[in-house]
Amino acid sequence: MIRRILLIAAALAAAIATVTHWSVLMIAVVLYATTVILSMVTKAAPRAGGDADQTGAAIVISVATGIVVLHADADAVSLWEVATVLALLHGLHLLRHVLRVLVYRRWRSAADWRGITVAAPVPKRVDPVAGPTLVAIPVWVVAPILAIYDADPIVYLLLGVVCIGLVIGTLVPISRALLHNLRMPSERARLAALTTALRAQAPEILVHFNARARSSYAITDWMSVLERLAEKHRVVIVTVDRLPWHFETIPPSSIPLVHLVGAEAIEYFVEQVPSLVVALYPRNTSPNKNLLRVPGLYDVYIGHGESDKAEPVNPATRAFDEIWIAGEAARARFLDANIGLHEDQLRITGRPQVGELLELAATTPLGAKRSVVYAPTWEGYYADDGYSSIVTHGGEVVAALLAMEDVTVTYLPHPALGTLNRRFADASASVVSRLRHAGGRSVIGGSLSERYAVLAAADVLVTDVGNDLVDFLALDRPYFVVNQSSIATLGDDIGRALAGQRADPARRELALRYLGDLSTPPIDRFLSAVDDTLTLVRKSRPQRTRPVQEGVAK
Repeated sequence: MIRRILLIAAALAAAIATVTHWSVLMIAVVLYATTVILSMVTKAAPRAGGDADQTGAAIVISVATGIVVLHADADAVSLWEVATVLALLHGLHLLRHVLRVLVYRRWRSAADWRGITVAAPVPKRVDPVAGPTLVAIPVWVVAPILAIYDADPIVYLLLGVVCIGLVIGTLVPISRALLHNLRMPSERARLAALTTALRAQAPEILVHFNARARSSYAITDWMSVLERLAEKHRVVIVTVDRLPWHFETIPPSSIPLVHLVGAEAIEYFVEQVPSLVVALYPRNTSPNKNLLRVPGLYDVYIGHGESDKAEPVNPATRAFDEIWIAGEAARARFLDANIGLHEDQLRITGRPQVGELLELAATTPLGAKRSVVYAPTWEGYYADDGYSSIVTHGGEVVAALLAMEDVTVTYLPHPALGTLNRRFADASASVVSRLRHAGGRSVIGGSLSERYAVLAAADVLVTDVGNDLVDFLALDRPYFVVNQSSIATLGDDIGRALAGQRADPARRELALRYLGDLSTPPIDRFLSAVDDTLTLVRKSRPQRTRPVQEGVAK
């Protein structure tokens, strides 16, 4: 946002310079150069349209430069040199942009992979913004001004050569990437090579995931469980989207990771790997339909957390062969919703991740100074997902916690909090800033293990309706769900909870209802469910065979 404001200010200053004085143009150049320096220093992630913003501001500044030159009554030679070099510079910049688009289109192929040896090359990619190009344009703006005021022509020419050289320099890696990608086999051949390699590994379980990078927690929270599963059965993770976001968001593991683009690629993939028996789905989203429609797999929804939120309980859930749930609370939630599910579609498998939380709690001594964690959930996609307290009550909650004596306050927001709505992001940032000045701490966007480490050390949890609340039940420690009526007495209520008896039979009963029996390792029940399902499907369904003809419809 700051860089965009600076770019707009630079363009306005350049426009003002055309009717005032050339020195105003220097302000535009400084503002523009500042955006480049900010990008380099902060190493900001590229944004969609960011390159277009930079280019647009550069063109405005360059046009303003030409007008300033005209107002200065420069001679014909200067005007010709300015026009020629600026045209050449922007022509090269346009060529660079076109090459980048071509590279992108070849990079966005039907299939990419990680952790599999495939007899086909992987496409190259290039950074969306090339720093030297952005530096070159504002530097060149200075050149005509020097020419107007009789600077040495050598200085003028050197600046032009340096700027054009910088732009040409950015074309080299882009051109090499384009040539590499143009020499790649067709999408048909790449998919054929990928499925040939996977047939040799004969995976039995496909984990299907479709989401942007901001929702990667829904799959990364499962990685430790999937690693254990991969010790017994052959697993492959398949992500589906326009771009392979999750090669960066999913940590390296022994499990092969495949990225597919398009329904035809998914159908071809399943047909060509007949060893696949079961598909697991951590998210209940509309793109699941591209795999659900492919016959031959046993489709199981495993979700990415347990809570009383309404969103997972919707009629689309009927499409799965089974829905694996943590405990009796989820069974009642799905059946009471009257969405057309059959009771035999629901199987209680526990919450396998909770075993890690219990292990951490057993080895994490509670400190002499009590620890209170505030863990608001995120804003959600839909109107009925409005469970987050951060905007309406976040400030009051933090104020009440900081007012308590001998208490350490930790802020543990949902990994996706603020990714859809700026108000929630701003409210979260305000809490982080307030805690930093008050000596508290914040754990932002951590892995499940990092979140569990915070919960394992907590004496009390203050939270919203969500998965953190249900997981915390396993520890049998006091918790508070934020609502309007609880805010006024929150500090006193927490104080009484800290002074009272830690164990509570009612909490233990609630944990049993939501998480199932925790007397044995929770992951064992999940692994047994996978074993039973594979055995059942192999007995009840005929073995799939691979079609003779290989290929993908274009």
